[in-house]
Amino acid sequence: MSGAELMTVAEVARRSRFSTKTVLRALQAGELVGSKVRSRWVVWPEDFAAWIDAGRQRTPRPGPSLPEASGPSGSSERLLAIERAA
Repeated sequence: MSGAELMTVAEVARRSRFSTKTVLRALQAGELVGSKVRSRWVVWPEDFAAWIDAGRQRTPRPGPSLPEASGPSGSSERLLAIERAA
């Protein structure tokens, strides 16, 4: 891989919209994979993408609604209605 493809800390910060300080902390903590060349960090684009994707969370899909049963909560009729719906 050529050096032109590597990203600097400033480039990672700009693309992620995080501060350079946050990017440096992620590198030092091992959350973001990079290499230190002399005293400067460099990051491969694939490692940057993996770091961003690692923080992705799926939006939970709503589950099936439970049938409403008359009577006090915890009644056996409500429990049977829930079991029938499942």
